[in-house]
Amino acid sequence: MGSEFLLQVASELGITDTQWLGLQYSDLHGRWWWLQDHKKVLAQKVRPIADPLVMFLKVRLYPPKPSTVKDTTVQRLVFLQVQSALEVGELTCPLPRNSTLASLARQDSVLLYLETAEDLEEYGMWHFIVTRPHDPIPARLSINSTGFSFILHNRKYEFPFSDIKNVKIKKKRVVLSHTSKAIPDSVFECSDHAHAKELYQFAVLHRKFYLVKNAC
Repeated sequence: MGSEFLLQVASELGITDTQWLGLQYSDLHGRWWWLQDHKKVLAQKVRPIADPLVMFLKVRLYPPKPSTVKDTTVQRLVFLQVQSALEVGELTCPLPRNSTLASLARQDSVLLYLETAEDLEEYGMWHFIVTRPHDPIPARLSINSTGFSFILHNRKYEFPFSDIKNVKIKKKRVVLSHTSKAIPDSVFECSDHAHAKELYQFAVLHRKFYLVKNAC
């Protein structure tokens, strides 16, 4: 099973805190996927003739405060992933802070780097390009450990998990149901079912973390 394989990889590396991590692989078409926990590894879209099977251990759920994570390997994985996101423009950062992070990265000051990075507005976010029903204009939907944000026409809309009752998937669409009956469902459409499923899985993962963290 995917979850068992992740634990095996983590054990080989001496990692004990696996809740933040996942394994990524590419299929025969070069498209990247996250290994699903509750499916057998070889039943997923892995390359059937690949030997060895190549996967990448990555952060899937960013710790809200990575500088306080006790596992130093997890800290370094967050450090490397944030650094890569900044370099390719996936993570926006004000210029003075960007210069500070670049300097800390050159010094390999992982802890100070994480303390600086975790205060960035977009730290820990995963971004998806979606559309809305009857509106073909692409927009960005982002997810982190507190909820969703949606940017359209330079205007930002927030959907915190505290206001979300349920998350559902319907073919190419991901539907957010709100706790307030006065607010209609928020519907986001992806390019295909595979992208919608990935968005849905990220939504479920982050919402589950939020609910556990804030359980009474």
